[in-house]
Amino acid sequence: IDRVNTQQVQIKNTMIRTWETAFFRVLLNHPDVPTLAATAAWDAAGSKIRTDLSEGIALIEDATTGEAQNYLGFTPDTLVIGKRSRTDLIQSDDFMKAYSDKLVDKSPAYTGTLPGNFVGLNILVSREMDRLAPGRALLLQRGVVGGIGDERPLHVTPLIEDPNRETWRSNTIRQSAIVIDQPKAAAWITGVGV
Repeated sequence: IDRVNTQQVQIKNTMIRTWETAFFRVLLNHPDVPTLAATAAWDAAGSKIRTDLSEGIALIEDATTGEAQNYLGFTPDTLVIGKRSRTDLIQSDDFMKAYSDKLVDKSPAYTGTLPGNFVGLNILVSREMDRLAPGRALLLQRGVVGGIGDERPLHVTPLIEDPNRETWRSNTIRQSAIVIDQPKAAAWITGVGV
């Protein structure tokens, strides 16, 4: 039973990674998701991470329907980065300036972890970003950009005994479609790293 439980956790993680990968691919290939270039790689001397994030936030907040002054009203609240970008942030002088004086005990250089929130953004770290979108960061308003619609929602059957083969098994099923219905609620920042 323990091996079955381990395999069920593994298949759950595989399915999460599969849908995360599919969602990032759709966002990468969507022609209406805006892109801006970072001022410099985030691990480079003289990088301006807070400036890059502020410009990305403004790009999303200023998104319009195409008509002047007809703003869509998006408020980005999430930054998705890869593991390499996480390391770049922790080593960046510009990023670390926010942790001088009274916040030194909360410094990522001291704790080894990123804060849950930086300049009003929740920071999520994804292994898939390094593989699919190296050198990019994704700003977005969480829960608005799009989603995954389930034709057949995730379902895991109870353990089924197969006495002929002397095994136990469980079936895992999910059939879904990815939808990006508000592409301007996101923006890619390119050139943040390698």
